[in-house]
Amino acid sequence: MLILHKSYYFHQVKGTSTSEKGDKVGTRYNKEYEQYYIYALEQFLINTYGYSEYDAKVKVMQDFDEVKEDFELKEIK
Repeated sequence: MLILHKSYYFHQVKGTSTSEKGDKVGTRYNKEYEQYYIYALEQFLINTYGYSEYDAKVKVMQDFDEVKEDFELKEIK
């Protein structure tokens, strides 16, 4: 009979790591990356289409996928 330690269960099944500190660093990094990406999309709208800062923030919040796709298509060219 195979007996698994409860930390293995939480890591594998629940998706939580046994290292809370590692999770916090990873989560903080992901949030910072996401915030930077949102800022980049806002700046893209401001510089490319002349949006105001407020309008760019609203557009990214409402149509994130659309703005992201537009950004990636223009970036390739």
